Amino acid sequence: MKLTPVGIDIAKSVFQVHYVDQETGEIVNKPIKRAKFLEYF
Repeated sequence: MKLTPVGIDIAKSVFQVHYVDQETGEIVNKPIKRAKFLEYF
């Protein structure tokens, strides 16, 4: 799956990552805990 990052909303304990799936065109909003953020990327 190819993803195009659109933005990251920085919160106190959870980041909201927004991206577009290039295969389906779906806009995805995924919460990621601060401790897992670097692991995700």
